[in-house]
Amino acid sequence: MIIRLFGLRASIGATLAIAAIACSSAADGIITSTAPPPTATPTAAPEPAGTPVPTPFVETTPADPDAPAPTPTPERIFAAPTPTPFPVAHFDTDFTDPFAILNPLNADKPVDEREYLRNTPPDAVAPVYTPEYVTTGEADLIPDELVMGVSINGESRAFPIGLMRNREMVNDIIGGVPVLVTWCPICFTGLVHDRRLDGKVLTFGNEGVLFMNAMTWWDHKTASVWSQPWGTAITGTLKGKSLTQIPFEFTTWQSWLNMHPDTLVIVDERGFEYGPQMITDAFVIGVAIQDQALGFYYKSVEEIGVRNDTLGDFPIAVVVNAETREISVLLRNGIGTPADDDVEIPELLTFEKNADGTLTDIETGSTWDPHRGLALSGPLRGAPIQKIPFQSSFDWAWNDFFPGAGLWGDRKR
Repeated sequence: MIIRLFGLRASIGATLAIAAIACSSAADGIITSTAPPPTATPTAAPEPAGTPVPTPFVETTPADPDAPAPTPTPERIFAAPTPTPFPVAHFDTDFTDPFAILNPLNADKPVDEREYLRNTPPDAVAPVYTPEYVTTGEADLIPDELVMGVSINGESRAFPIGLMRNREMVNDIIGGVPVLVTWCPICFTGLVHDRRLDGKVLTFGNEGVLFMNAMTWWDHKTASVWSQPWGTAITGTLKGKSLTQIPFEFTTWQSWLNMHPDTLVIVDERGFEYGPQMITDAFVIGVAIQDQALGFYYKSVEEIGVRNDTLGDFPIAVVVNAETREISVLLRNGIGTPADDDVEIPELLTFEKNADGTLTDIETGSTWDPHRGLALSGPLRGAPIQKIPFQSSFDWAWNDFFPGAGLWGDRKR
């Protein structure tokens, strides 16, 4: 029985508190984000998982300062519990909450206990519960080392992969949004999720179990066990529940710094130092929308700049800037209102790359910034376009967790 594989865990130690981010500068330049972990007494998680409930996602995009800002619609804007320092774009599409994480489980595919192998006790690989940050001037990073970058409501954070290889998980609050930043060193899988579920904020620890050779989490409230590549609880009280995925940047430190010069950089609060994760092309850009998924070899997309494709009913564009290594995934029919609201908006856009890293749509000739998801010039100037979250992954891990989804491109490149 699967219950044998869990065992009982010791009590964690602090009282549950949902707190807004509080930053303070210490004498050594460390900035601490106080998001204390709650108390829990984890118990054995029982039966295998059923079918997860997808969580909708809608992202915010900062508007072009030269273009009139659309009026926000709060109920349709992601990550807006606090005022933002810039106008927030919304999307005038026919969709209502169109994005959901791919449903990876079904009734005839329970958790296979042969794929569930305990590697260490829970939290033996210590997650970050109270992150500490330094400014860019104090950060000791190499320009070409890889980072995960998160920017929400005007607050930006960089998570060097070298540190994430050793800590794997960060619980934090960025721009008023409780987030979970995770990295699986085995699968090369980076993901960012919203820690809110059913109106409550969860805190996550490292379960110490490899499920299908990928890391797992446990939440402090119910001790349910979660699969990192799926962002879904696979056993316990919350089995089948999924977290909302948040877009992030997977790029070099120099590229992230250029885009976000005011970013803070996480450091190990214990004082440990780690070697950098240098750039590599050997990974997949994984995209999942509702019941459709497809992986794209990074190098294959980099060589052409943009890949126009379709996932079921969702037309997408996967964009890679060869110079900066920025990755963007856009919904090609998720177009907002341009500065000139008399302009007829095409039902679908087809993108071509430009030498300067921008895109041009064939339908109107408008120029787009894929990182910001914004039309910079042309008939659609000022219009936002919906960005879609993705995950990095080795190809074997993508095929394991999204069987049948497929891969586009050439593995040998």
